[in-house]
Amino acid sequence: MTWFSQIRAKLSRSPSTGGYEDTLGAEWAAVTARARRDMEARRRSLAPLRSIVADISAALLDADPIGLRESPDAPDDEYDPEAETIVARLSELKRLPTQTDLLRVVHQEFVHWFGDVAGAEERYVAVAARIYTLWLEFLLSDA
Repeated sequence: MTWFSQIRAKLSRSPSTGGYEDTLGAEWAAVTARARRDMEARRRSLAPLRSIVADISAALLDADPIGLRESPDAPDDEYDPEAETIVARLSELKRLPTQTDLLRVVHQEFVHWFGDVAGAEERYVAVAARIYTLWLEFLLSDA
């Protein structure tokens, strides 16, 4: 169970009176502070890879596998966190990924971020193929 699922589970079974709001407020503040620290650390470590992160984020936004662009308030950087974690995983590989590897990584990251809403792996075939091309181009340009 992820930390966010644990918080959600506490919400669903906890009483709504008796100081619970104060406890929840403190827990939520801790969760958001941890998420912010994790995001900042990830962005620092990926600073040299900013261009490929931006390209992958744009590909994800174009494909919009979760349907986030349907919201009029969706920012252009909506998929930056997913792009960052995809790039982090790809950069840790000790070999060139196959298209199947990349599809698996993309789907796993969306499941990590969105849970069941991510849907089936097949939903990501086209965007994973695009990311595969972007990753290869990035590697060749870096050589």
